[in-house]
Amino acid sequence: MQFVLSQLDSWCFREARPMGAVGGTAIESIFPPPASTLVGACRTLIGDCLGVNWHAFSRGHTPEVAALIGDAQHSGQLSFGFPYLRVKSQGVWQRLYPVPATLMKAQDALVMLQLGHDAIRCDLGNVRLPELPQGCAMAKPLDQCWITETGMLKLVNAQLPTLTDIIEVNELLHKEVRLGIGRSHQTASVLPGLLYQTEHIRFAEGERFESMELVVPVTGLPPDVSKKLAANEWQVRLGGEGRLANVALQQNSAQKAPQPALDNAALLYFTAPADLAGWLPESFKYEESSGVASWSAQIDDFTVRIQALVAGKPLKLGGWDYAKKQPKPVRSLLPAGTCYFIESSNPASLQRWLQSNRFGQQTSFGYGEATLLPVQFK
Repeated sequence: MQFVLSQLDSWCFREARPMGAVGGTAIESIFPPPASTLVGACRTLIGDCLGVNWHAFSRGHTPEVAALIGDAQHSGQLSFGFPYLRVKSQGVWQRLYPVPATLMKAQDALVMLQLGHDAIRCDLGNVRLPELPQGCAMAKPLDQCWITETGMLKLVNAQLPTLTDIIEVNELLHKEVRLGIGRSHQTASVLPGLLYQTEHIRFAEGERFESMELVVPVTGLPPDVSKKLAANEWQVRLGGEGRLANVALQQNSAQKAPQPALDNAALLYFTAPADLAGWLPESFKYEESSGVASWSAQIDDFTVRIQALVAGKPLKLGGWDYAKKQPKPVRSLLPAGTCYFIESSNPASLQRWLQSNRFGQQTSFGYGEATLLPVQFK
């Protein structure tokens, strides 16, 4: 099943910087929004559907509901996939994926970074660093871009996508700056010194794409709850300022991803951010062979060896803790699109393992989803 959220108003998904941060710039919205925001809205909807008394829930008086929907740290009996954006063009819906960090723009074409042949001395040791293909002197990352399903299918088939397969953020969103003031609920008056600016986003529907929706895959819903949720459309308050979103529960529309024909060498491509303790997944250990550094781990009955990493800027996530009534600690996550150059003793087994396992923390919220891509492209 999947929750599908469509826009009824502008949305604000506040960056990690707090409202009281020093400086005169507006608090920006991050997109895609944090999984905790969308999953929290879906969990709230499930509770509303069950008629939960939220005051009793916060005091621990409804353990059966808490066991189902969990809390801010764990999703209970539910398991969520990482939220993604889908767009409708000419009546057909398709999912958008984060652009792999190894895919770059060079003039009027796309190129893929390759693993260098010779090791280079750096602070991690002698490492085979990624490099541009031979004959390509300059390229730049595709920041704030997405790739279509058609483009992803080309990558899976070891073909380079074209620029028409890349969607820039300004083709998806319009940004609006809003001015706000702090108010005292007790006196219904303005609080001095609490003037702030926030950035809201609005889907650019009716332009390149007819419609856009956010999709949150979910498993573990009891059949009676699923039936009740699917029978109606619902509205929830979403993100900063609690702007409205329309929500419907539908059958999962995601098609099974095609599996690439892989050699032992592959790209481990993250379709979602990963909450790791650093840049390396847990259990991977440093080793050196023939003077070249790498990091390896035993997973089930096969081994995986990381040779290099390509990633964008760390994703900073904070937010507000409603239970403790205080800001959440800011965490740094590997961004979606991160790619590891790896070697596996059994790529087919690794691909099957990735279909039911994720890396890092808060995996039941969708963080740490990954799949495999080829490293050699035509």
